Amino acid sequence: MFNSLSSFSNDETGSFVSDEETKRQEAEFMYAGIVRDILVQINSTEVFIDEFQEYYDPCNAIFWYTRDTFLYRFLNKALREQDIDTLYGLRYFIKDLHEQLIELHHLSKNDTKSTANANIKTMYRGQLMNLNEFNKKIRYHMNGFLSVNTFLSTTTNKELAIFFVNGEIVHILFQINADESITKFPFAKLSKKSAFGNDEGEILFAMGAVFRIMLMDNELWHVTLKLTDEEDDDLCKLTKYVKNDIVQPIPLVSLAKLMGILARYDKAENFYILSFGPAIASQNAGCIAAVYNDLGLNYKLMEQINKAIRCFQISLDLKCKHFTNADTNPSLAITYNNLGGVYFSQQEYELAALMYRNAARIHRASTNPDQISLAICYNNIGTVCKEIQRYEEALLMYEMSLEIRLSVLPRTHPMIATTCNNIAHTYYLQGHSEKAAEYWKKTLLIQQTSLPSDHLLLGKTYQSLSIVSYEHGFLEQALEYAKKSQKVNSVNFPTDHPKVKEENEWISQVEEELDKLHV
Repeated sequence: MFNSLSSFSNDETGSFVSDEETKRQEAEFMYAGIVRDILVQINSTEVFIDEFQEYYDPCNAIFWYTRDTFLYRFLNKALREQDIDTLYGLRYFIKDLHEQLIELHHLSKNDTKSTANANIKTMYRGQLMNLNEFNKKIRYHMNGFLSVNTFLSTTTNKELAIFFVNGEIVHILFQINADESITKFPFAKLSKKSAFGNDEGEILFAMGAVFRIMLMDNELWHVTLKLTDEEDDDLCKLTKYVKNDIVQPIPLVSLAKLMGILARYDKAENFYILSFGPAIASQNAGCIAAVYNDLGLNYKLMEQINKAIRCFQISLDLKCKHFTNADTNPSLAITYNNLGGVYFSQQEYELAALMYRNAARIHRASTNPDQISLAICYNNIGTVCKEIQRYEEALLMYEMSLEIRLSVLPRTHPMIATTCNNIAHTYYLQGHSEKAAEYWKKTLLIQQTSLPSDHLLLGKTYQSLSIVSYEHGFLEQALEYAKKSQKVNSVNFPTDHPKVKEENEWISQVEEELDKLHV
């Protein structure tokens, strides 16, 4: 099956899929692709599944994938659900399978005769899909993109594909036209490597393949797809920026930073700790100091303040000991900034402001100022000012931060949403609720594009908009936002968590007000 589909369109004509749904799918596709790219960088140093210790060989990855065992379902379920623990456990197999597909794809491409259409391969896949999913992801996305997070099995045997769609819900026959000259998403015939030989004419695509939806015929819902290396421009810019932001010499640290962006802080902690193994021994002091800094930031977000301070102090000591001109080294500014965050969380606002201003001073004094880091400092100084009720100064610092971020970041970057949210909250505290609502709506538009649909920050923005809508008398809108916030919280917290209880109580309050209007 197409176990995990995302679709997004760069042509709005004829599309009945909501902007919110499209943005959600784009964000989930982006983060799944980044996870994939990190996993295939990790070098194999051990045999990873006990059951395979005696028999597994990296050269036989395709054979093991195609066998009728747990592995096919286990791997694709983990890819579909983005189960990072399972994917990390299978990282060496994923890398082996991906590299074997690249090798076979390269061999097939070189063997193909150099005629105009020789590189074009046509294959098929039978699919069962419920009507709602089909409508959202395919039917109303003509000429849009369709991405698959899992490895994708297809066949050159059309009759075999039709056999597999024999079921009771929407029957779809995908016809896939793929050009072998597109190397971004490798695919290959498995006849020589498969556990089943050539009986099924199986062709396997690497995880993350993207197709353009070309044609549809509703007799059997015959859907024609074309493998493409085209990309949505905004999504491409954001993906490149996020990758550049998290790239590290140690892939485990990259994975940890990505988990932090996704607010999965316990997973991030695990990967940071795992990185303090053989891989880090060969790194220089700057790299090790950076990992301690990032782990400290993660602990701060987990509200484990003592651990955060310890990590920041180790990072600071390493930098002061090994860096020349430490007083103007931007790396020190990053740790000062994070220490400011710790002091802020302990309500030591003067110390927090001092750390933030020290960080900003170092950035401004450096030879090539890091504008993004400087924007972070201004944003954080603004937050201190807001907390001590110096609202006009807070707005000034936030506007300075926003101006920099808009000039250097992709327009859908989460950092821009963060500053818009801070501006909104400051206006709300000043009693300017209409301006607050304006900036929270800007925040929401960016978050829906750049964050997974269950991210905690989205839940907070929905809650803020619910409150503002309620205060303006828009009760139905307030209830809609509140239920969206409730949905996010239900994914992230147990049912007895205070946040879930507060949300339920808020929804009950709004519903009671609506009932009074209808009496």
